[in-house]
Amino acid sequence: MVSPLLLSTTSANELQTHLYAAFLGRRTADVALRIRGAWCAVYNLHRVVLIQSGFFRSLFTAGFSEATPRLHSHQFGPEEIEVIFDDHNITRAAFEICIARLYGGGPQLYIPSSLTPNTTCPLSSSFFEGLSWSERPEAHHPASPRFLLSLLATALYLSIPSIASQALSCILSTIGPYTAVKYLDFALGHHIGPPGEIDLEAAVGLEHVAQTHDGDESDLSDDALDEDGRIHEQLPQQMANLHIRKESPEASESDRSAGGRARSYYGAISDKIGEACACWLARWAPDMLTCEELLEGIVPSPSSEPSGIARAGNAFVKRIRTGPQGTPRIWRQGGLSARWVCALVSADTLFVHGELGRYDFARRVVELRRRGVIEKEDEIQWTNMFEHGIYYENMTMEDIVKLSQDTSPTTQQPFVPLRTLQSALWRQSVLRMRITSKSSVFSSDVSRAVPSTPTEKGLGIGLSTSELRSTPSTEEGDSQTYFPIPDDFSTRSGGLFNNKLPVTTMEELYEYLRSPSFSTRVSSPTGVNASLSSRPSNIKLPASESTFFGLLPPRCNRSTYLQCDPGGERKWTSFPPCRFSVEFWDLDHLKEKLRLHSQTVWYAGSLFNVYVQVMKKKRQVQLGIYLHRQSSIDPVPGASIPSPLLCQDVMDGSSLQDERHTRFHKNSFSAAVMTSRTPPTRQSSTSTRSMPDVSSLSSAPVSAGSSQSSSNHGVYSLPATGNPIAPRQPYRDPRSTISAYFTIHLASATGTSQSWFSSAPDEFAISQSWGWRTSSLRTEEFIEVRDDDAGPPTNLFGSEVSLRATVVLGFI
Repeated sequence: MVSPLLLSTTSANELQTHLYAAFLGRRTADVALRIRGAWCAVYNLHRVVLIQSGFFRSLFTAGFSEATPRLHSHQFGPEEIEVIFDDHNITRAAFEICIARLYGGGPQLYIPSSLTPNTTCPLSSSFFEGLSWSERPEAHHPASPRFLLSLLATALYLSIPSIASQALSCILSTIGPYTAVKYLDFALGHHIGPPGEIDLEAAVGLEHVAQTHDGDESDLSDDALDEDGRIHEQLPQQMANLHIRKESPEASESDRSAGGRARSYYGAISDKIGEACACWLARWAPDMLTCEELLEGIVPSPSSEPSGIARAGNAFVKRIRTGPQGTPRIWRQGGLSARWVCALVSADTLFVHGELGRYDFARRVVELRRRGVIEKEDEIQWTNMFEHGIYYENMTMEDIVKLSQDTSPTTQQPFVPLRTLQSALWRQSVLRMRITSKSSVFSSDVSRAVPSTPTEKGLGIGLSTSELRSTPSTEEGDSQTYFPIPDDFSTRSGGLFNNKLPVTTMEELYEYLRSPSFSTRVSSPTGVNASLSSRPSNIKLPASESTFFGLLPPRCNRSTYLQCDPGGERKWTSFPPCRFSVEFWDLDHLKEKLRLHSQTVWYAGSLFNVYVQVMKKKRQVQLGIYLHRQSSIDPVPGASIPSPLLCQDVMDGSSLQDERHTRFHKNSFSAAVMTSRTPPTRQSSTSTRSMPDVSSLSSAPVSAGSSQSSSNHGVYSLPATGNPIAPRQPYRDPRSTISAYFTIHLASATGTSQSWFSSAPDEFAISQSWGWRTSSLRTEEFIEVRDDDAGPPTNLFGSEVSLRATVVLGFI
């Protein structure tokens, strides 16, 4: 006896097969869609199938004239309806696949594995070996980056959430050197560009479903649009509900894409893609710059950060040059715009060691751009970048003096105006006086916008919006930059974290993309839990084109801080925070509760470093990251470094040339630049912010003598640490306890997302730490999760994953 459920399932499958066969054969159609857009064709389709799309459901059921069949004029065939696609990102292949999916069929999409970053090769293997489509199955459609963007645009226009979700996931999972700028341009509203060699005009297997007409124009004619460049009222105007904006053809050139087409903006979808690309660029910026310099014949200076690519040497450059796709253009002419270069240089999340490294990075980018044509508009951007994008107050006086003498080899002009450096020295001296002296020269008169007198723990340099509002308006005061003092706050930005998207309705999809990625809880030193604030405006600017998708650091002047804080409760400081980046290697080999430190930095009289710990709780691995105030008397710990065994210059002189070494050498664009994985997933596990239990920790550095070679195996102990290097200390803060706020931006392994942990001012005693411990960051990206009795890690030569983070630290 056959189950009724089996019968119903079989019937459903047969019905789907029957409908799809009718679609392929253009049989029994009751509507003929005459498409006009980037291509022109007629499709014989079925209303009952099309209304699965929100666009066609509105067209056929929302009271438009198309809802009533005009049988008297179409007695011998389906009714013909003209549909005009004014979005030039909609292509024939993408449209045909969307329609085929409504019928339950269509070709499978093929994305080559070489296009997708992974833990073995975070920049994707196409970066080294080129992108090959030779392994594409015959019946699969090639899903090139251009096609994925077109598929997303088409699914959004037609309001098919399942296809839009799939396309968005594919785009976010293929962000890399060759796609980051292209995807970013799409997020900015630019056209997807001309088809490449792999881009097919029609979808694979659906070449005959369209009836093309040679006499039709291949683009929108002027009479199809009204005077504002918008589509006539003959089509359902549901684009506003889907947050799709069509701009007027009269828009300025800065708001237009190549080819003179109006820009297309897809709301939260565009912002999500732009945010993920911004995260990726901030993480990989220095690596990509070094790559492009090498390809231009520029030998990176010894101070260039990071130095990993230089270790790869000529073999790496040869692989890039011989790749079929050519060299990715990010920092050179034809890559990012000057405005975006300036935004990245100014970003708190840019992975550079400190402000001096940020200046060196900006200098190298500008000189690389000047090797081509010197654009007057770009020079204006460079001037603004060097004046406002770098915090010279946090450099030593010796470095500032050197910068004042540094001139461009191309223009023979200094990079930084002397007045900017002089102002930085003045503010640096004022901060030093406040830290080292309790002089009565500091007034508490808020009417003059002068911070209060320093206290035992605080410097008195924090002011509320209400206090600033009460100050008289002056030209100098109105132009003063203020930096927000954050509250306790945690969020995520960039790519997806659960690799899933809701697919019920378009409204749910957009709402999901706008919602905070995760929340967490904090623990005070007394152990009292409190919910973290969920107000991104307090710490993180909204991800939109106007904020460069969250890259702009949160700072204001008089005209803006009054607007963003009408309640007058926010705290501000006129002294810029200290920004530095840290990197940790081989966390697979970090034993539980031991510390792996970063380099130690000096800031405003105190030493700071960051360390990580691995902790296990009920078979759950947690990763802790902490900001530590280092004692000026105790020896500084050695910083985490990549294992020398994984560097090519060591390997070439070694007798160890087995397959495992070859894999490291081949798949890492630098054997010293570790890699990445998929973005973190959303999990229900909580994150805690607390002081670690010092009694349970080892007081010694995690890997003393770890850089020494083992004679038994010819390998280095992991994780490896370098020689302790104490930074120069121009002066010391005499206070035993200070009040400091900080934010840690933790990049995902592939770089397409970031986790932000922000702390309101905390008291830092000497040798005290504050930070977070969490299992919601997908720690398996950086740590091999295994049972306690499983023995050592299977990879004796270390993981190819580095954990990168940037820190923003300030005093009040």
